[in-house]
Amino acid sequence: MLELFILTGMAFWAGWKISQAWHLFTFKQILQDLKISNTMLAQLAKKQGIELAQEDKEDENANLPILEVRVEKTDLGLFAYRRDNSLYLARGKDREELMANMVNNLTNVRVIVHNEDGAEHINP
Repeated sequence: MLELFILTGMAFWAGWKISQAWHLFTFKQILQDLKISNTMLAQLAKKQGIELAQEDKEDENANLPILEVRVEKTDLGLFAYRRDNSLYLARGKDREELMANMVNNLTNVRVIVHNEDGAEHINP
């Protein structure tokens, strides 16, 4: 019974990761088909009053997709959620544990936490 539970969990996780990759690919393809560049997206964000992180040209992670995260602090510790849909990402009793769990759960993304979304909980 335990094996079935573990196998189901692994299948769910693998499906979730495949779904994420497919959605990212599809979104990039839509932007490419519409001929929307990063510069155009940055200009639109500026018009809307959205502050984007400045990319370092020499940074090897500069081309990774950005994931905006919201961090909440409770009596049980720190919890991280996606900013766009409030999907649970990770938890930790303190900053270090939360960061370690996020690294284990998230791959090939750059995480950004805005000040209004709890950045004070994870900034040293």
